[in-house]
Amino acid sequence: MRSHIRLLSLVARATVVLLTFGAFLVVLGIFDDLLDWDIFSPATEKFLYGIFGSSVALGGFGAAICIVLGIQEMVGSFRRLVDQARPGTAEPVAEASRRRYVAALAVLLALLVLTVVGLGAVNRRVEAHRLEVFKLIAQDQMKQLGPRLATELGKIPAPCEACATPTLNEIFRTLGRLSFFRDVEIYLADPADEAVLWR
Repeated sequence: MRSHIRLLSLVARATVVLLTFGAFLVVLGIFDDLLDWDIFSPATEKFLYGIFGSSVALGGFGAAICIVLGIQEMVGSFRRLVDQARPGTAEPVAEASRRRYVAALAVLLALLVLTVVGLGAVNRRVEAHRLEVFKLIAQDQMKQLGPRLATELGKIPAPCEACATPTLNEIFRTLGRLSFFRDVEIYLADPADEAVLWR
């Protein structure tokens, strides 16, 4: 019977660890989404989603196994009907158990706070580095494409919605294909009215 209790205890502990890890990843994902962190690449996010799904699936199966083993243990306990509790020992055991539970929750909360704060700091460094790299790449691209862009814009006599030249469209397509560009738009002032901008 002790082997069943050991197995139940082992499965329960593993299930708690897996579900705690899954919950940790959920909270991390919430902070990632709400704070717009740019730490994780798409491949890393897929990997973390895989770990999360695996943790939750294994935790779910572990919970089902715990239920089955728990029912089996209860049936064995009813068969024995032996009361092993001694008077006066229940209070200290309950108090020690409560202290361990509170300490575990405090450690988990502290770990979560440290992780969120640490990843926030890492995210700021990553974004600052990416901004520096973006500026360098953008300057390099504009050194190459800037003169051609200025020449093509000079060919347009007056701003209008459909007056882009084929070369200007090609420059736009070239800029749009760069990985760090989401969209490219140019605004030109209307010579007839200073308050009007043409896109």
